[in-house]
Amino acid sequence: DHCGTCERCLIGCPTSAFTAPGELDARQCISYLSIEYKGAISDSLKPKMGRWVFGCDVCQEVCPHNPRDEHPAHSDFAPRFGNAWLDLAWLLTASDQELEHRFVGSPIRRAGPNGLRRNAAIVLGNLSDRTALPVLEGRLDDPCPATRDAVEWALNRL
Repeated sequence: DHCGTCERCLIGCPTSAFTAPGELDARQCISYLSIEYKGAISDSLKPKMGRWVFGCDVCQEVCPHNPRDEHPAHSDFAPRFGNAWLDLAWLLTASDQELEHRFVGSPIRRAGPNGLRRNAAIVLGNLSDRTALPVLEGRLDDPCPATRDAVEWALNRL
């Protein structure tokens, strides 16, 4: 236990997923919800997801034990052109095949097409950008219940 009295991760976590020092409730964690979880995300957690479409590293960023490497990452781990800032409207309108092809070799594929669409809808709702209304309305009949839930939530926010 290197944490001592430090509670930066507990304080910094957007969803309060840390229930105590060294204890994480993955059901509240944005990384788990946006990458691994396949269902509808709780309405109480959606606003806390902010702009995160895939993962969240707040706890890693605030931890004083994580090294701050001044050297650039190996090119295999560097952000790929077009993936650092995702086109949310495209994520919602792209076919499963287009999404799979676009993210070949990227960990973003772990969320799957339905997860990416669900997450994009949540982020669009959090951004409060009414120009997203048409693209969201176009997904109201999405075959995935979790995506439909996120789209309805986002439309209600807008």
